[in-house]
Amino acid sequence: MSIGYNYTHSAVDGNGMEYITFLLEPERLDEHGLRCGKAVHIDIDNRRQKTTVYTFDWIRGGPANFKKIIELKDDIVGAVEVPSLMERLGIKIKEAQP
Repeated sequence: MSIGYNYTHSAVDGNGMEYITFLLEPERLDEHGLRCGKAVHIDIDNRRQKTTVYTFDWIRGGPANFKKIIELKDDIVGAVEVPSLMERLGIKIKEAQP
C-alpha cells in the first residue's frame, strides 16, 4: 500500500507538533484549476504523545469538511506506520490510472 499522493511531512515545531498530509486519489483540478478531492491529515503531538487522524475534502482549492477519525493516546505515528494505520482504519488510497 502506498502512502498516498502529494505526501507532505512537516518538521517538528517548537511546541512538539508535526503533521502528515496526503491525497487519497491522484490530484484533480476543478473547472477553475483548483484542487479537489479526498485527503488525510494526521496531527502528531510529541509532547502529549498523541496522534489524531482526520479526513477532509479539498473544495475550491482549500481544505474543508474535516472529520476526526481517531485519536491515539500514548502513540506517535511515523511515516513508516502510515500505510498500516490507513489499512487498519479502512481508509483506501486509489491507484493511479495509467
